[in-house]
Amino acid sequence: AELKTGGAPGAPRSRWGRVLVVAQMALSLLLVVWAGLLIRTIVNLRQVDPGYDTENLLVFELRPLESVVKGDDLASFHERVRLNLAGIPGVRSVAFSSGGWWPKASVPDLPPETVLVGIVSDGWLATMGVNLLAGRDFTPADTGGSEPVAIVNEALARHFFPGANPVGLSITTGGRSDRPELHQIVGVCSSYRRDVHWEPQMTIYFCQRQNVRRGVSFTVRSVLPALALVPAVRRAVAEIDPGLPLVELTTQKLLLEKSLSQERTLRLLFVGLGVLALGLSCLGLYGLMAHQVTSRTGEIGLRMALGARPADVARPILREAGRLALLGIALGLPLALALARVV
Repeated sequence: AELKTGGAPGAPRSRWGRVLVVAQMALSLLLVVWAGLLIRTIVNLRQVDPGYDTENLLVFELRPLESVVKGDDLASFHERVRLNLAGIPGVRSVAFSSGGWWPKASVPDLPPETVLVGIVSDGWLATMGVNLLAGRDFTPADTGGSEPVAIVNEALARHFFPGANPVGLSITTGGRSDRPELHQIVGVCSSYRRDVHWEPQMTIYFCQRQNVRRGVSFTVRSVLPALALVPAVRRAVAEIDPGLPLVELTTQKLLLEKSLSQERTLRLLFVGLGVLALGLSCLGLYGLMAHQVTSRTGEIGLRMALGARPADVARPILREAGRLALLGIALGLPLALALARVV
């Protein structure tokens, strides 16, 4: 009777302690499961085929000033840079492109659709490792004075020309001044992912000589590791314009890794929070059990004096700890599975 009376004041505190420990166990399990899902997401995204070869591909931008290179000389300036870069030992091919925009494209009998436009030089597809499936690439014969030509990717060809070969046909796009422009399709290339999170987008490519832009992005394919070419690339550009900086100099593989930065940040966050919550739940469980042992010291001493074995004394305490842990798992696991698809 005296032992029971001594343990009564601690009962409400122990009850709330049990509730907190179970809640901590459920929360820690939830966070650990989410961390595992994000790790699997990153692994899956890294296994996605982007549709081009990312190995040994160096990329950078050049933005010559108007005061240095006049508008009429931009095409020849870009070509001089390309030839200088192509002369570097170990370089297989060099091409350049410029940022596109999202106009409406249309063909007869179909509603217009928003597509991505890219402006590329000769050999850009081959340099990137994008396959030409039909027709031809851009050639030096495609100039500002010749008929406007375009290359479309497989996704666009499948949408606008299902079951047909679009080479030789025409497609209308809204120009940068919102005036419709008619282009003859001279080639079809494979689709590639600009971002591994999304499916390939419908894309139409225009020839650089017919759409000269000031700022361009150079792509250098080599047989050497891409970053090993950086000093030689800087020297090659400096031979033409010593004051022209190389903007956003990096590799295509690093650009793909950069696109996964959000998943990596969330992974670190959830792993850190999960480990912290798991540690706190273990600490709470330990504290609760320690409190119970302390509050039952008299009972334990009496039972030991009457001949109880240490295992008999420890068993109910450990059983209580296991019961709380299992209850936390039983609550946290269904919640984690229910929210897994959202994550």
